[in-house]
Amino acid sequence: MTGVVWNKEWAAKNADLAHNVMVAYVKAARDLALDNGWKQERNIDLMVKYTGAKAEVIRRARAHVLDANLEMDPAVLDSMQRLSSEYGFLKYKDLLPPARLFNFSYRDRAVAELGKK
Repeated sequence: MTGVVWNKEWAAKNADLAHNVMVAYVKAARDLALDNGWKQERNIDLMVKYTGAKAEVIRRARAHVLDANLEMDPAVLDSMQRLSSEYGFLKYKDLLPPARLFNFSYRDRAVAELGKK
């Protein structure tokens, strides 16, 4: 799972900036998710620049799966909750739906502005 995390108070005080960050994140996700973006040379160059990984390693690596609209698969969250529960890491018994655990309002606003892919 991939996500964006920020301080709730910061986001409230910087609503425009938080929105702009999410719009940029959705654009980046789409660039990588569509048209084999993970293997495009311009993106490989960026990954090399900011991670220090070698280009040939990135070219051979499995591409990260990222939805163009940042939708999440609830089954993945459920499996993560089950595993965490088995290890005793949860303080609740019943699995929670994604909307109880995550605030999707920033994503939803950015996707609405950019249009759904």
